[in-house]
Amino acid sequence: MKTIGIRQGYGRHQHICNHIIKSFKKEIQKQGLDIEVKRIKPKEKADVILMWDSYWKDHLGDGILVGCTHTIDAKGGWLSSPTLSNYDYICVEGKHIASQVKHPPKKEIWVIGNPLWDDIFKMKDQFTLTPNILDLNIARPTFLYAPTWEPWLSSFLNIGAYLIDFWDENEIEANLIIHLHTFIGLGTSKTYTWEQIKEGLNHLEKSAEEHAKKFNAPPGFVSTGAHQLERHYIHTHRRVSIVHSNVPIIPLMHMSDYLISDFSGCIFMYSALDRPILLYDNPGNVERSDSLGMEWRDIGDRFDSLESLLELIKEVMSNPEKKSDIRKKYIDKIFDENLRDGNATQRLVDKVLRILDK
Repeated sequence: MKTIGIRQGYGRHQHICNHIIKSFKKEIQKQGLDIEVKRIKPKEKADVILMWDSYWKDHLGDGILVGCTHTIDAKGGWLSSPTLSNYDYICVEGKHIASQVKHPPKKEIWVIGNPLWDDIFKMKDQFTLTPNILDLNIARPTFLYAPTWEPWLSSFLNIGAYLIDFWDENEIEANLIIHLHTFIGLGTSKTYTWEQIKEGLNHLEKSAEEHAKKFNAPPGFVSTGAHQLERHYIHTHRRVSIVHSNVPIIPLMHMSDYLISDFSGCIFMYSALDRPILLYDNPGNVERSDSLGMEWRDIGDRFDSLESLLELIKEVMSNPEKKSDIRKKYIDKIFDENLRDGNATQRLVDKVLRILDK
């Protein structure tokens, strides 16, 4: 029996790995093939190994390596990374992105779209969830706050930790959904320590409790042990919702009208919805010339403080079409038009099964 090994990644990658395993099993059953699909650990062998994140070192010589990590990386480095040459195949979103790969894989670049984005395109015209599911007032517009995890790029300590206070003090007539990254607090540096991040999380929790009391809606707490986080809760009440990082972010994107972020890869995913994006510029950031998050910064409106954020919120709410042409320009660069159908996972399945059929 031939085997397909899935080396699971973290964060958003956990959800897509589950989806891909189901897709492989469905197609294998449909074709009546004698192939096993399974999650694998470091050094474990399989005929074909699909991996998210940079796990190639763990599996050199263990099978045919297929790199599935999203090549559109707002933080930079992936398209120019020499590590890509260690894979046999890599998946990319479109022909333009394929042309930017500096160190190609051993055999072929698969231009198939991106499985991570399938639900962005599939849900675009049929999404039915509303903010009411999070007990938010659906008559108001909705902002989604989704920061990256790296402290020197993230907006969390300077903006996110105080966002509920800011929302209440300025009486912003809009819903706010806060979705923190699974890894927030990891990768600390001299710029920001774990103690500072923990202090920020504690402040956010306290703000949520005060907000809930203000609106006579005590929050519900659902505690989890997400990596190194000591406190990570779901708070849901009338105007603000803090959603656990294990909740898939794509449905929240569809539920929202605006995105507040920084250097998170979700800024490119959100641009596919053609909705306004507000980007925080962290003063601790060291600019990288190979960072699409820096090179394509005009995809959103930039701010560097809560005061400037307030002005931007008013601006985008009054003129949401302002940067529509720029957002569409970058989506055209990322994806070929025929790859925006939400079927990247199926194309990946077809490619891998053809390899095993040889």
